[in-house]
Amino acid sequence: MSTPTVSLVTPTYNCQPLLQECLESVFNQTLPQSEIQIIVVDDGSTDGTWDYLQSLRAEHPNLVALRQENSGRPSVGRNRGLAAATGEFIFFLDSDDWFSPEALERMVSAAREHSSDVVVALAVGDNRTVRQASYLQTVYDADVLNDGAWRTLSPWKLFRTSLISRLGATFPEDMVQGEDQVFVGQCYLAAGKVTTLADYDYYHLRGREDGGNVSKQPQSLRNKLLTTTRMAEIITAHTKPGRRRQQFFHRVIFRTLAPGLGRPFMTAPSGEQEEFLRRIQQEVLPHMGAEDLAAVADKPRLRLAVARKGTVAQLAELNRQLADDLAYTVDDGQVHFDLGPDLNALVPAELRLVRTGGKLQHSFESLAGTAAGLAVTYRLESPLAEVPGLALHPLTLELTTRGPSPAAVSVAGSPLGGNRWQFCFGPELLPQAPAVPTVWDARLVLADGARELASARASYPRTGDPVEARAVVLLSPEDGAAMYLEGYTTAHGSFSVRQGPKPRFTAAKVAGHGEGVINLTLPKNSGAVRGAALLTPEGRLPLEHTLRPDGQLEVRLPAAVPAVPAGTAAGTVPLFVLELDCERTGCQLPLRLKAGTLVPLKPAAKKPAAAATEAPAPQPERHGRPSPKRIGLAGLLVRLRRLKRHALRR
Repeated sequence: MSTPTVSLVTPTYNCQPLLQECLESVFNQTLPQSEIQIIVVDDGSTDGTWDYLQSLRAEHPNLVALRQENSGRPSVGRNRGLAAATGEFIFFLDSDDWFSPEALERMVSAAREHSSDVVVALAVGDNRTVRQASYLQTVYDADVLNDGAWRTLSPWKLFRTSLISRLGATFPEDMVQGEDQVFVGQCYLAAGKVTTLADYDYYHLRGREDGGNVSKQPQSLRNKLLTTTRMAEIITAHTKPGRRRQQFFHRVIFRTLAPGLGRPFMTAPSGEQEEFLRRIQQEVLPHMGAEDLAAVADKPRLRLAVARKGTVAQLAELNRQLADDLAYTVDDGQVHFDLGPDLNALVPAELRLVRTGGKLQHSFESLAGTAAGLAVTYRLESPLAEVPGLALHPLTLELTTRGPSPAAVSVAGSPLGGNRWQFCFGPELLPQAPAVPTVWDARLVLADGARELASARASYPRTGDPVEARAVVLLSPEDGAAMYLEGYTTAHGSFSVRQGPKPRFTAAKVAGHGEGVINLTLPKNSGAVRGAALLTPEGRLPLEHTLRPDGQLEVRLPAAVPAVPAGTAAGTVPLFVLELDCERTGCQLPLRLKAGTLVPLKPAAKKPAAAATEAPAPQPERHGRPSPKRIGLAGLLVRLRRLKRHALRR
């Protein structure tokens, strides 16, 4: 073939079904196939990958298939593909990932129009969390540090081949992980121009269900040493001493090096520990900014403070203390870690200050509906609660909405004795999140007034596969319509609250009513019915109920409707509520008086949205990616899913 526009380099090993989807995305590119060279390097696969590649060659003459003995390292395959590449540009495409249809055409167009040496195009997750959309913008002449490129050192980028040739850049083959950081880092810092693109879902990173992503495997201490020292060499060669150099080192030290100071350090041979500590003290840690160190979380801050000047024995001792319950001391009203005389002398007091004392240990006790909302109870199990002289504030439950502009509500706990705390909330949430449905995530916070000492996602452990949930019904302050708050357990056993005009997990549907009886269809997986009651301004009245053979619950209302005291207004709570207590769900249904009889309150009709009258605001020069519309159902064909989920954003 003639000189291609772009060469794709794809190492692969035993992932034929994913490779097939990967290559299908290449064959469906809007950039003509005559301009694409596809180089697939089979690293000794045993699953039929090689036969599959041979079957494609007749139909796809632009495919170059190479085979080698198993190396177990992506760098070996990438280097072999790099040597065979003849395109104007090179893109390193992993065999378990895939492109959106216009990805290559758009990247090549941007690189040519703006004379870019590297194009960093937005990557999104497929069964995997990818956060590039939160920080990447479209900037044609990007600052590598300030415009987000340095936050992504993976090889899934478009590189001008002449840049790679000029540098003689290859992927270090003595590294299992981190080799991509070394390659991409030197290309970034030597590039004449770097472009970032966030106007389209270009690249899809797949999270493999078998856990086969190399980036998810644990790193050895030696690999951490190779990554950080080689990155240090690259950064110091291309930057001047000062704050900007420290900012380049921030990622290397706090994201790559710091995790290696824990388990990887403790499990390495003693000789490897000695070499590691000696070299990072000489080559890496001198470039760590003091303000950066002071700002990080407690455990990495303590480890880095000891690693900066300490010995192998001292770092090992710190790790042993971190694995157990740390000791605390209070000085001038501030709580510090008490690491013992030796480590206290090594680590300055300001670095031993408890800032984020780690995960707040707690246990869930109960969740129930009350007359005014939900009430959740936890038992605090933090050693900070026992520190003498520490003036702790009441435990706080922080509720924060999901989405780009989150609202937050803090609920102070009420002590019940024995380190038990109860949090009651409801009406205060409604005006904070007028757009419904809304999900509030909850975390518990322990503070001393000056700072947050410890926190954790509030737990709500599952007792089985079905979701467990309890709900209360309130009245919207805007229009008096019924509004539900459902406290439920997430898939990870955390406590969240769903706010909306209709319940999702606890919906008891009215099948019929009349003659003082309401027939209900219970929520799915609600479990056994434990009780029914009528909530009134005068209190709680137990009700007779019967589970019928057809599965419906028959609830008998009182013959005489309880009197409502004169002058009583509903406020944010309905005057009459039917409450059902089931094994896994707690349901509520608002009632109203009609001709002296209690009947279900119908949901308010939806109000039409007001038409927009203002002209759209002009687009800024730097624009982020529009919020993706999540579309797609399990079982659809891959191509149909791509067309629906990853169409061009207009």
